[in-house]
Amino acid sequence: MIAGHVNWPGTGWRWLKFNFVGLIGIGVQLLTLALLKSGLHLNFLLATGLSVETAVLHNFFWHERFTWADRVAKARLAQFVQFNFTNGAISIFGNVLLMRFLQAQ
Repeated sequence: MIAGHVNWPGTGWRWLKFNFVGLIGIGVQLLTLALLKSGLHLNFLLATGLSVETAVLHNFFWHERFTWADRVAKARLAQFVQFNFTNGAISIFGNVLLMRFLQAQ
């Protein structure tokens, strides 16, 4: 990136990749939830938390390998831990809270 210049074609392509990974992550979460809830008969809140974590792991891996593959990765383990404790924790908490609220309705 040159000062004040944004590579819009590259940015648009990365945006599409980012959303593609996220869309597949939704499928991973829903499939995992179905398997854990219906297949293994886990409590729906536990199944929700585990399915969200599975999607978070999926998204982190594919963003590293696909969306941001052109960037030099430093301290991948530290990035993963930070990503999991921020994005993962917020996602799990939000999903479990929403599922609890929707189940009570």
